Amino acid sequence: MEIKEIKNPDLIEVGKIVLNKGKQKRNLNIEYSTSLTKTQKKDNSSRIYFISVNNIIKKIGGSNAVGGIKNTFSFYMSGNCGRPSLRTFGINFLIEQELKKGKSIVIHMILIPRVNITMFGMFEETKKEVSIAHNLIESSLVEEYNNRCGKFPDWNFQEGGVKWPQDVYTAFIEYNNKKESH
Repeated sequence: MEIKEIKNPDLIEVGKIVLNKGKQKRNLNIEYSTSLTKTQKKDNSSRIYFISVNNIIKKIGGSNAVGGIKNTFSFYMSGNCGRPSLRTFGINFLIEQELKKGKSIVIHMILIPRVNITMFGMFEETKKEVSIAHNLIESSLVEEYNNRCGKFPDWNFQEGGVKWPQDVYTAFIEYNNKKESH
């Protein structure tokens, strides 16, 4: 499915992922869209994100990470550093491979509106503005994609019940072995 098929009016282009040409260890960077505001970049509301390769949606994910979409993607951008999980390393690896083939990778997001609630704490009732957890909305969007396309997005391995590609898994093992030997 192409990203342009999404009809949600709240879809925001975050920016393009590019290979890092600097001397930093991390291999990826984001060139933020000029239409993305600083407020949107750091908005702490829950968010759903889409990673597309040449306009084809490859991953649908979600996050409540403090620091907004900027912090959400900092993990993927440095997925080749430190002690990343297989998921973080794997998405970083797949993005890097696509970029090396000359493909365009763009991130979009939908900010989940905050809601006002009245809750009873341990001793008193208070009114709060809260983010809705992204999990239910993310699951719903992944299912919607599956119902429309007859499969899950290619990089939503867990939801699709699919193992990581062997080259990703092998690279992850090699990366960890190299880390342990230093």
